[in-house]
Amino acid sequence: MYIMIVWFEMRVMFVIGLPAPSPGAAWTRIESFLRALMWRGHQGVVICSERRGLNPYIMSAIFGGRGVFSAISFFTTTFINVLRYKPDLVVISVPPGIHAFGASVACCFLNRRVIFDYRDRWEDYLINKTKNRVKRRMYGILKFFMSLLYSRATLVLTVIPPFVEHLSQRGVKNICVLPNGADTNVFKPAFEKEYLRIKYGFKKDDFILVYSGYIGKYYRLDVCVKALAKLYEMNVSKNVKLMLIGEGEDLEGIFSLSKMLNVEGKVVYMGVKHDKRELAELIALSDSGLIPYDKNPLWKEALPTKFFEYSSCGIPTIATVQGDSLLAKIIDREKVGIHVEPEKVEDLANAIALMLSDREFLLNASKKARELIEREFDRVKISQKFVDMIEKLSYNFNSSRKV
Repeated sequence: MYIMIVWFEMRVMFVIGLPAPSPGAAWTRIESFLRALMWRGHQGVVICSERRGLNPYIMSAIFGGRGVFSAISFFTTTFINVLRYKPDLVVISVPPGIHAFGASVACCFLNRRVIFDYRDRWEDYLINKTKNRVKRRMYGILKFFMSLLYSRATLVLTVIPPFVEHLSQRGVKNICVLPNGADTNVFKPAFEKEYLRIKYGFKKDDFILVYSGYIGKYYRLDVCVKALAKLYEMNVSKNVKLMLIGEGEDLEGIFSLSKMLNVEGKVVYMGVKHDKRELAELIALSDSGLIPYDKNPLWKEALPTKFFEYSSCGIPTIATVQGDSLLAKIIDREKVGIHVEPEKVEDLANAIALMLSDREFLLNASKKARELIEREFDRVKISQKFVDMIEKLSYNFNSSRKV
């Protein structure tokens, strides 16, 4: 008896309703999957909502718009591109989800397999954030149809175990946890912090708090600015800086608030960083990373990519999350930072003051943070698992065996 395995080449299409490339969690995850696929000798392309610059991975951009036109545009462009490329497998990243329908229907026509990469409870967030009854009903209908798509997919990947139960309650059966993480070869501790600080215009004795990500929505950077002002009011230190990396609708409001609270010179905006190595340097030169969630109970299940990137760079995290949240539990269990209740300015200021005054805690948390990523959340290893997974799926469908 023998088994003969025939080598095959896969054509995989990724569909994402967000701009690419971008520094966000969605693109970062897809890009790592793409690199792992190509390293194994497979082909991979991306359809995205907006093409930013030249990139060999991106085949086409979706032409969007607003309202009904947007939905029609997303459906048409994804449908046509899937039919044109004829991939063996389509991976649809959500949120957002409006781009999922055209790709799913095209896969039905071609009899191709679909995998959903489900990264957060985005449908529930849409329902909870609006008080308009009509919109709530529309979002509820959207959630119903998305549940149908998930349940008919070959596989639904999700990033944390709590989402498995949530999806199961929606009738989804084929679910697998594949966590987010950080590329430990890029996001790594700085052995020359002083050099990096001079390079980016900081002082050697600055205590730098870094925030990397979207500036707005459910991230309360205004609470961080108020906590910074509180620290100076408490006369804890004269060298605490808040470094912001990213973009968002709250940016101008943050600048105005910092000016009003007389900490304008202590809030340093570094812009958007598409270069991962530059982003990694800025995080690594910092002393602690911030994750300032609002009070929404949905974030009890959140584990953002910025946490992995902070930790991989060897800096502890200060998070404003509920004490029974997944992030708080990991911070406590691994001793990689501090968490306080959301939207509590004084509590956040005290947490920063504690980090500033307890050098031993800071150093131990930094070391343990890096060890955690190397042990459980190395993005390169996670991406290799993804390729193993889809190769097995394709093997089950297409490979030849002789017994």
